[in-house]
Amino acid sequence: MAQWSQVSCDRSLRDAAFDATTEDFATYARRCMAHMAVDFRHTCGAFNQEYMDDFLRAWCKRDCEGIGLLPFTDLLELAADLATKYESWEVDAGEEERIRAALDHGCLVSLRQLCLYAERDEVYALGPEGQETVQRVLPAHLQDAIVAPPRLAPAFASEEEFGLSHLCLDFGIDPEDVEWHVSGGGKWNAQSRWYAEAWRRRCLGRQMLALGWPDVEDLLREAVEVNGYSRFSRNVCRWGSCSSAEAAALLGVFDRCALVSFRDLCVIAEAPEPFRRNGSFMKSVTSSAIRWSVQFHTEVVVPFFPTSRFRRQVSFLAFAGSAGGHRLPRRVWRLVFGFLARDLSPQAEC
Repeated sequence: MAQWSQVSCDRSLRDAAFDATTEDFATYARRCMAHMAVDFRHTCGAFNQEYMDDFLRAWCKRDCEGIGLLPFTDLLELAADLATKYESWEVDAGEEERIRAALDHGCLVSLRQLCLYAERDEVYALGPEGQETVQRVLPAHLQDAIVAPPRLAPAFASEEEFGLSHLCLDFGIDPEDVEWHVSGGGKWNAQSRWYAEAWRRRCLGRQMLALGWPDVEDLLREAVEVNGYSRFSRNVCRWGSCSSAEAAALLGVFDRCALVSFRDLCVIAEAPEPFRRNGSFMKSVTSSAIRWSVQFHTEVVVPFFPTSRFRRQVSFLAFAGSAGGHRLPRRVWRLVFGFLARDLSPQAEC
């Protein structure tokens, strides 16, 4: 905790990754690393305090102002720094490609984003000298004889329990009390159990580790409009196109056919951090994940991309366009807009 309190906060925190009116960097960092610890428990076991201290020290060395954000290039330096002591942070060409796909959207990367990425797909193993390492860094001749390291913490009983552990952290529950809350205690039990029940309803009785994006979008709509749950209900009482674009950006959904795991739903549903309209937001808006509609155009395109080429194309077709000298019927041009490439780059006035 001492390292967190030593971070300088002289600069305004208006643009921080967390809401500086409700929490400080220390609280934010503790929750982020608790999310990382949940993922590590799912795949391997439990972090020790030395590792947690080293990780936070490497972050704070670069984020001197304590805003919870770093440029992507600094993340690669952070990984190289940690790799001198922990093999799991070694980044080869393949791993760098995966990190870039997940985190490099042409903008700053938050501590939460890094923590949610760091352990989610890792496969831990014992190295040739008995050290704990990850499968991807082992030589090819050892890949067929992977031996998992001994667990220092029990595995989650189910994928549902795994996801709900993430959810409870964002309700503000102390990491040490999460297991009790997931098992049925505490004031957040009804709300967390609703997410599990809503997920199961959409699985139609099947064991499904992932749902399609349209089903997840529908679940979040129900959370907002029926129950007043989720981060998306904080400023509105209905689910709209702006909510869809925000959810898709947070989930990394850029395709209508994308699948979303219960864990991924749980890490964004109640996340308290303010939303930053960054590169992933633009990527979601231009993707097939968000269908064109009048509401989408009014709520997203016009206010956030008022000078974009796409907005001008839509305006031309809707108000002045013609084909062969004939105005296009409304039902036709609305269909056309769904297939137009959404070029959101600014276009100068003619």
